[in-house]
Amino acid sequence: MKKYFTISLTLIFTVFCGLLTFNKLTHKPAPETQRDFIIYHSFIHQGGDYKDTMLKVIVNVEDYDMPEMFERVKEFHDKMNGESNKLTIELYDGKENFENYNMSGTKTYYNDKILETKHYYLPEDDLFQK
Repeated sequence: MKKYFTISLTLIFTVFCGLLTFNKLTHKPAPETQRDFIIYHSFIHQGGDYKDTMLKVIVNVEDYDMPEMFERVKEFHDKMNGESNKLTIELYDGKENFENYNMSGTKTYYNDKILETKHYYLPEDDLFQK
């Protein structure tokens, strides 16, 4: 009796897990809830007051304006992570193109805040003293 109960419980659990997995694999979000782009990889190099970021973005829309998409990705990144001193965005049209390294476009933004706020000068009398 205990053996049949264990087998039945195991079978029910296996079928339940199979149904959950099948539902997860076949479920696609509704078009209105699907995002236009996904930031698939983000590389951030940071040191001192400098922050260099590279984003690899998969675009989920077929027809899009590339300059507008770059601006939307930049706005989204800046809102979530703050501004970077150097931001490089690489756009890919789908995951297959990303896996095959077929980039649609790239753009680099520079933020010169550091250069505007920090200047190092030596006093003139200390320069080239003989």
